[in-house]
Amino acid sequence: MAAGVAACLAAGQGPAAASPPTQAPPLLLSIASAGHVVLAAGDRGAMLRSKDDGAHFTPVPVPSRATLTRVVMQDDGIAFAVGFDATILRSTDSGAHWARVLNDERGDNPLFGLVTSLGGAALAVGGFGHAYTSPNGIDWQPTHVLSEDDDFHLNAALAIDSGKWLLVGEQALVMRSDDAGAHWRKLAVPVQGSLFGGVVLSPQRWIIFGLRGHAVSTDDAGAHWQVINTGTTAELLGGTALHDGRVLLVGNRGTVVLIDAAAHTGLPLKRDGRENFADCLQLPDGSVLAAGESGLTKIDVPDPGPQPVPNTAVAP
Repeated sequence: MAAGVAACLAAGQGPAAASPPTQAPPLLLSIASAGHVVLAAGDRGAMLRSKDDGAHFTPVPVPSRATLTRVVMQDDGIAFAVGFDATILRSTDSGAHWARVLNDERGDNPLFGLVTSLGGAALAVGGFGHAYTSPNGIDWQPTHVLSEDDDFHLNAALAIDSGKWLLVGEQALVMRSDDAGAHWRKLAVPVQGSLFGGVVLSPQRWIIFGLRGHAVSTDDAGAHWQVINTGTTAELLGGTALHDGRVLLVGNRGTVVLIDAAAHTGLPLKRDGRENFADCLQLPDGSVLAAGESGLTKIDVPDPGPQPVPNTAVAP
């Protein structure tokens, strides 16, 4: 089975791996922002922090050498990072300082995603169906999201709205909860293969993406879906909503795909580099920072052109 974004870019790079002899940019797997602070996390506990909207970054020490696969920021200064060995780190000062609130090295249980609610409840998910829940982001307990017979990798967790969460994973798995994870229901999507992430544009409008360039969109909270022609067969691993309503997706082999504001058609952008990208984030100046195997790479986004004619929606 595919092991999600972390395995696509960081397979075999857990906490026991030796540090490289040179000062090459660290492999980065996730990037997030709140206010003027931007955080990027990745290989062997790498954590970079910017206080000036991504103009300058400095390394921040964290109490773990586990590869960090996802960083999440809240507007109140609370931040989380998750990774290998069921590692969950928490910060109360927008990533300036970190504490480890969960770590379990007893099994093969990497975590790939985390989502929170305004009430403080949180859920972390990862490989082989592993999941942990917390009422406050500090105290964590194992939980079951999938049935006991399923061991799919849960590759991403997204907030739709307060207490409404979305999970995506292997075998085109999409699951929704409207009660902060107490109950889940599966949503059928018209693609096959692993799904690695998504972008929530509003409580009703989402884009989900993954293996072989697959991407789908919904305008009615998952009741109906349409397939987006992304123009690529590369794995799509990360995405960000742009200020003008479009969406930018990034993935392996330097893939960058620009989705129109109607979420109907994707345009692959030509680039010189072939480095793998895992995540991306638009900065206030309109450019995009992509996190990947070369650290952070700035991507210039072209101005929007004529909008394409919508395709016909596909009901699952």
